[in-house]
Amino acid sequence: MITINAARLLGLEQYALDVGGPATLVLFDAVSGADAVARLSPAVTGWKNGRQTFLRPASLRATTPKSRWSAGIAALGVWRSA
Repeated sequence: MITINAARLLGLEQYALDVGGPATLVLFDAVSGADAVARLSPAVTGWKNGRQTFLRPASLRATTPKSRWSAGIAALGVWRSA
């Protein structure tokens, strides 16, 4: 969802997630695209042309206080213990 819309905004219509196509994407630690943007979710892994370019371990993704917010209860303002 995010990959396709971002490509369209840049006028890159040839980008899509298709069988046999080059896998160029970034996977975020979020429950939805809106959640990824609202929480500035950390990137988990990235792929360019079918090759993994990075993988961020969970221990490095949990370095900010915001990452302690549970996606399901963040709107209620309930803090999750580390």
